Amino acid sequence: MAAIAYFSGTKIFSMQVLHVFILFIVVNLFDVIVFDFGVFCYSKKLRIAGTADMDKEYENYLFHVKGDIKGIMLGNVISLLSVCIIYIVSII
Repeated sequence: MAAIAYFSGTKIFSMQVLHVFILFIVVNLFDVIVFDFGVFCYSKKLRIAGTADMDKEYENYLFHVKGDIKGIMLGNVISLLSVCIIYIVSII
């Protein structure tokens, strides 16, 4: 993520944080909508062996949304760390 923001050409610290955070949110939303809602909720081929009786739990959208919210919070931390790496590299 730091490399993508570095090569995007943004020079202002706050814009770099915003750029990385938006990129992280887009990837996270794609994961929730396509993989979690579209694949894991309905495909029985991708389920963990021994959990065949847990259909109700796999189809629980709220679980996936909570995971998305946790991912967005983690994205804040990753965005700041990535931009700090960019800042250190630009100084050197």
